[in-house]
Amino acid sequence: MACTVLSAATSSVSASFPAFLDSAVEGYMRQVLPSNAWEEAGGWSAVRSEGALFSLGTWAVTVGAFWALAAFYWAVERSRWFEHRKVQPGKHPDPALEREALLLLLVNHLLRLPVLFFLVYPLAKYAGMHFSLSLDTLPPVPVALSHLLVMWAANETIFYWAHRALHAHPALYRAVHKKHHRFTVPSALSAEFAHPLEELVATSLPTIAPGLLLRTHLLLLWAWLAYRIFEAVEGHSGYDMPSIHSWIHPHAVDFHDWHHSKNSGNYGGMLPWDSWMGTDVAWKGWMRRRENPSAATKKLS
Repeated sequence: MACTVLSAATSSVSASFPAFLDSAVEGYMRQVLPSNAWEEAGGWSAVRSEGALFSLGTWAVTVGAFWALAAFYWAVERSRWFEHRKVQPGKHPDPALEREALLLLLVNHLLRLPVLFFLVYPLAKYAGMHFSLSLDTLPPVPVALSHLLVMWAANETIFYWAHRALHAHPALYRAVHKKHHRFTVPSALSAEFAHPLEELVATSLPTIAPGLLLRTHLLLLWAWLAYRIFEAVEGHSGYDMPSIHSWIHPHAVDFHDWHHSKNSGNYGGMLPWDSWMGTDVAWKGWMRRRENPSAATKKLS
């Protein structure tokens, strides 16, 4: 049912594509794609069908996944019903900063993302991505799982090193990453509160590029995007709530909340780059003291 609705929506969008943009879009496609690839790819017929499917569908998955979970955590934050699960008890995000984050989200979701996904489409087309909403066209289960695993591992690796680099260089931190760290008490809305360069290099690129290089199926890319967004929103929520993600990574919210409150260490996610590189030592010590305060008191005395 959802696939049928999405197909109808993309057909409607592609049919009403403004004629005055035709030459500009065709010029962009010819610049991005190799010689004769525009004609071989199907020219405008492909853009009006596959292009609309990729752009609109990817936008819908991305925005829908974000707000589905962010709305829940917004209600949790406002209700104060789950204070016992607050990572930083008694501390809440600055309302003015949350309003600023909300405005940036609306701009990004309504303007930046549609443009980004439309510009990425010819790269996906040239890479050989499979554009279909039919489950019958999915690769065999082992191949599908391997694609999801590679996209996850590549994202975790690129994000860790990009994020660590943003902290390692003071000028880069001040110019780019400091914006995100204005949230010392994170909230779901802070998950995408970042400088455009950080959004591109540390978020969009490592999330989308591995799938293009793998020439993965569009449905697998959407499944991966939805999971990655859920992970980011939950990791910034400030609440240690039971979920599939917290079952896989029990201290995921604590882990990233520490990074925001201390502005140090814990640069990665589930793939243990921080353990391998020793950038989570302070957090591990804090966790031991929190879970066994009596032992910490004896050690100090």
